[in-house]
Amino acid sequence: RGSAPAQGLPVAPVFLSATRQRGEILGKGTFGEVVKSWRRSKGEMVAIKILKNDAYRRRIIKNELKLLQTMAGVDSEESHIIRFHEFFHDEMKFYLVFELLEQNLFDFQKENNFSPLPVKHIRTVTAQVLKALAKLKELSIIHTDLKPENIMLVDQMRYPFRVKVIDFGSASIFNEVRYLTLPPPFPTQVLEDNDYGRAVDWWGLGVVMYEMMCGRLPFYNQDHERLFELILMEEIRFPRTLSPEAKALLAGLLKKDPKQRWVGAGHRHPGACWLAPGGGSCSAGSPWRRSGLGGAPGDAHGRCRAEAKCF
Repeated sequence: RGSAPAQGLPVAPVFLSATRQRGEILGKGTFGEVVKSWRRSKGEMVAIKILKNDAYRRRIIKNELKLLQTMAGVDSEESHIIRFHEFFHDEMKFYLVFELLEQNLFDFQKENNFSPLPVKHIRTVTAQVLKALAKLKELSIIHTDLKPENIMLVDQMRYPFRVKVIDFGSASIFNEVRYLTLPPPFPTQVLEDNDYGRAVDWWGLGVVMYEMMCGRLPFYNQDHERLFELILMEEIRFPRTLSPEAKALLAGLLKKDPKQRWVGAGHRHPGACWLAPGGGSCSAGSPWRRSGLGGAPGDAHGRCRAEAKCF
């Protein structure tokens, strides 16, 4: 006999739990853990997100399931968003079953001593995250928790630096954002208790890119009060090795004022061309064009015009 979940939660028969063999723990988070498991019905390994069956987590699960159902028809490979299989529960736990991916970006960087990634790999990863954000924008979804831990490498040996965005536990439909569980460095609008929307995800992307480029966070202090001051007041510092275009791109994504944050303010940004192949122009085949972020067709001299209205 299963427990009674909150009204509206889909319920799967408890016998489903007997079709899987629990395996190693892949990770632990604020709300639960993720384990590697064998899905006997399909003959494949999967990742199962497990949360305690209590009233608080029911609200979280209900929100996440709503968003996962919204994304049910999305092409996981094209959109670079993790594939969700199914949900079930028993008296003690909730279970969300996803495709099994290899390793998150944070652990990969940690294994490599947080050395900055080569530019070509940063461009590859960022282009894919942009595709994921473009698809979420189509669905009016804000991720709100974009960070290296939530960007998964699919299979580094077979598909180097192919990634997917994961973990929609804190995500929300646009204009329905109720809570955030962001780690430092927090977006400035959260610290100032302002309204927040898609600019939160642009801040998250900026932090991820800064970490890939520099091997460290743009703001850090063990004292959270001091950390908040740094995020709100301190100018971003860049290594001398970064190109002017890379610095401009990061500065635009990490604007203190979310209304001025690129791509949220209706202006063009010169740093966008850093992500184009070769770092010089946004050609028709660039990640910005493919993700809906590039300049208008026929733009003079092929210059990049990353239009803010796209996101």
